[in-house]
Amino acid sequence: MMHAQLKDKLPAVRAFCESHAIGELYAFGSVIDGRFRPGESDIDLWMDLLPLTGVEEPRRLLHIWIGLQEILNCEIDLILKKEIRGATFIKYLGLYQVRIYPE
Repeated sequence: MMHAQLKDKLPAVRAFCESHAIGELYAFGSVIDGRFRPGESDIDLWMDLLPLTGVEEPRRLLHIWIGLQEILNCEIDLILKKEIRGATFIKYLGLYQVRIYPE
């Protein structure tokens, strides 16, 4: 079950994804499995970016990371889809991830 810290801000997060060429965004971890504690927990996200020409990826990632933290009003851990590795982690995501964007 998604915690209100994320659920209440889904429209703003989805609008941000649309305007920043994010192809997919998923949440996982404590914000999904019921262990989230406001003020203590971060929000775990993974994303896949749509290609953009003329934009450096590190700068783009920093901008997205800061923007999502501002919307969600908490710290986030942000992983790129291309960096997801490990059979155990992939299995965990298969069980406990929730698609945020696109709907």
